[in-house]
Amino acid sequence: MLRPYTMPMNTTHTSVIVIGAGAAGLAAARMLYDAGIAVVVLEARDRIGGRVWSDSSFAAAPIEHGAELIHGRHTSTLELAAAAGLAVAAVDRANGLRWSDGAAALPLTELAPTMRARIERIKAAYSALPALVAPAGILPQPADDRSLAVYLHQAGFDAEDLAIADVLLAQTCCAAIGTLSCADLVREMLADRAGPEEFRLHDGYGPLFAYLARDLPIRLNTVVHTIRHAADGVTVLTDGEAFQADHCIVTLPIGVLQSQW
Repeated sequence: MLRPYTMPMNTTHTSVIVIGAGAAGLAAARMLYDAGIAVVVLEARDRIGGRVWSDSSFAAAPIEHGAELIHGRHTSTLELAAAAGLAVAAVDRANGLRWSDGAAALPLTELAPTMRARIERIKAAYSALPALVAPAGILPQPADDRSLAVYLHQAGFDAEDLAIADVLLAQTCCAAIGTLSCADLVREMLADRAGPEEFRLHDGYGPLFAYLARDLPIRLNTVVHTIRHAADGVTVLTDGEAFQADHCIVTLPIGVLQSQW
């Protein structure tokens, strides 16, 4: 909701305003700052990291309330961790998978043969998505798309199989199996160049974000309520202060933006 425009007494001038101190905001501000461009980062929370939050108040090892793993050996995150001198450890999630049918959770190799075969068939059907849904790398048109649940049902899997697939395949996407688009999943598979390996930062994501944020002018507890763009630049209003710049980069999650309009 737009508020009446009143220029606060205190106005800060810079070249670029970055709104949001999550991964995208810090990365953008870091590149600008290192290039010698004046930048300020405005963050509504009392911490950096956005949807990534390493909490060290619970135990000696950090607890990740958001992102935890680095997906792929060829990701820029691993390069950044190396530049920051941070240790990483390989995580073998595929072979570390455990499953419970109501009793103790067991590794796949120790499951009953029928259950193990069922899980392997589901995983194989998922791996076959690109060849079956997008032959020759051509994605289906929206009208021809289908959910992952429909795809598996058409492939002969029953309701119990779909419940297993929902846990194995859909929950990692923070979605229900009936809402996942096959075309979108295939698009990600075809675009993935990171590789199958996964890693965990030994000390959590916190030190990595601190490395990104070093020396950056970051204003925490600064809630932006108005952005005004004009021919001579952009004005960003908070409660009690204005920021003026040539450009503004908004890195807020879509859900946050949708909640405001």
